[in-house]
Formats: sequence, structure tokens, C-alpha cells
Amino acid sequence: MTGSPHDPLYGVTRIDENGARDVIVRWSEMTPAEQAAAWRDYEKAFGPPADKKDSK
Repeated sequence: MTGSPHDPLYGVTRIDENGARDVIVRWSEMTPAEQAAAWRDYEKAFGPPADKKDSK
């Protein structure tokens, strides 16, 4: 299986009737809430992306 570099893999924790589990999903398969959390975590670790820095 090969993936697109424009649809990278991410690890997320999902909770269902069986409890919490860590899964690896493509960005396009993440919910909007998971994508927002991923961006928050990225910006906490590395700061805003370069294109956001230039727009300030």
C-alpha cells in the first residue's frame, strides 16, 4: 500500500463502545475535531507553520 504525500498518516486515539484505542489513519480520514487537535499539538511543539508566521 502506498500513500499520497498529500494525505499523510497520523496516530490518533479513538473512543468507541470497546474503550479507547490508538489507531493510525490518513489525514483525510480524521474527523474535523481530530484535525484541529493535531494542528494544536503541532503548533505547541513547533510553532505556527511558516505561511502563518508571514501573515502576521
